[in-house]
Parts: sequence; structure tokens; C-alpha cells
Amino acid sequence: MIVLVRVDDRLLHGQMAISWTKHLQADTILIANQAAVNDEFTMMSLRLAKPRGVQIIIQDLSQAFLYLKEAADSDSRIMVVIKNLRDAQCILEQFPMITELNIGGLRSRSHVLRIQDSVALNAADIELCRKIGERACVYVQEIPSEKRKPIQDFIKDIDV
Repeated sequence: MIVLVRVDDRLLHGQMAISWTKHLQADTILIANQAAVNDEFTMMSLRLAKPRGVQIIIQDLSQAFLYLKEAADSDSRIMVVIKNLRDAQCILEQFPMITELNIGGLRSRSHVLRIQDSVALNAADIELCRKIGERACVYVQEIPSEKRKPIQDFIKDIDV
């Protein structure tokens, strides 16, 4: 079962990994990112960042689709982490049962609307949030103890 789909440009890092896996009781973290698959150092860093007792799977987007199709109805509690909204949109299109998208980190960007320290959106991101928001609840929440903030509250009056 997919318990969270999260956009985070840092993919996996200590605070996020520990707080979210504990909160969701996730036993598997799926990182869906082509660049990570192609970079041995990044893969090693991601493996080191995972909490003890949690499985980490690092795949490109197409491999992640196949994995999720097989595992979506399993007893595994899967947290999916992607690096950008474009990839998030692809995952949500493939899996209509996913009805929420967590934005936890989109930082170093140019020409942006800064929502909070960890989230900044450019014009393309705002359009993607609107499109994704037509079928899923898109919200900003860096860690579970923070209150969810609907992305619509930030972008509803923005012209792009």
C-alpha cells in the first residue's frame, strides 16, 4: 500500500526519513529518480540516510511504475519520494488511487514564488500544481508535526 507520495528535491535526508517513516509506519521507501540511479555516490548517500529496518528501493520512473503496480496492494507500507512535480504528475496519472501529493522540498529555484523556506515554485511548477490539484489534494508539509497547507492557498491568485 502506498502511504505517501512526496516531492523533495533532496530526495531522502535524515529528518524527513526518520519522521515520516515513523509517522506512517512505512517499511519501504521508493526513490523514483533517474539521476539517482545513474550516480553511485547518490545511491550510497540515499542508502545511508534510510532509517534502520526500512527497505530502500532506488529506481528510475519506469521501473518504479512496475514496482508500484506489483506492490500497491501488498501489505508493505510504501513511501514514494520523487524529486520534481513533473515526475509526481506521471506517477499520479499511472496510479489513480493516489489522491494526495505532499510537497516537502523544492528549494533552489529561479523566478519563483517562495511559499516557505523549503518550497519555492516557478511558473511551470504552479501550472503543474494546478493540473495535479484537479484530481488530487496537493499540500505543503515538510514534517508530520507541521500542519498541512493546501497548495491552492498559495497559488490561487497567481497569474502565470
